[in-house]
Amino acid sequence: MTSTSIPNQLVILFCSLVLCQFSWAQEDSPTPPETPEVLGPGIISLPDRPEFCATISRDRKTVYIVIEHGDWQSMESYKWNEGKWTGPYELFGDPQLTAQDPYLADDEAKLFFITRARGNADIAFMERDADGNYNSPKFLPDPINTEHNEYYVSITTDGDIAFSSDRKGGYDIFM
Repeated sequence: MTSTSIPNQLVILFCSLVLCQFSWAQEDSPTPPETPEVLGPGIISLPDRPEFCATISRDRKTVYIVIEHGDWQSMESYKWNEGKWTGPYELFGDPQLTAQDPYLADDEAKLFFITRARGNADIAFMERDADGNYNSPKFLPDPINTEHNEYYVSITTDGDIAFSSDRKGGYDIFM
């Protein structure tokens, strides 16, 4: 993915739409705008920095985004605290350990993402500890991760996993 392939405006629109669907959020969480607008200008959304692939907590108080750094990506979180966004809080990523496509599990105990840490694209996750911090990444086992590329994980409340993989030649959805 190049830094010009996803305009920041598209990402902001997506984030705004995601924010709008969480009507069960607490009163002290950020209020979704009536029309899409830049999320956290100057804090989350920075000029000349491509942000993409976002997921947000159910209470709208934590957003997880991916930052494009040219040939690699990192994942950061931002927290809503006392009426404003704070952060960044670096979660994962460096030139050898990229991170893409964060997906927060329904119970928010695990944060799934895609990484090329082992060469090909694999699905990994970090579990939240008792203090609310995420531990070191773990990879989903075979037969989910293979020597091929796996992307775009989605998990049901029952734990069923859907993802995309090119293990049969072209990309298909697997469950």
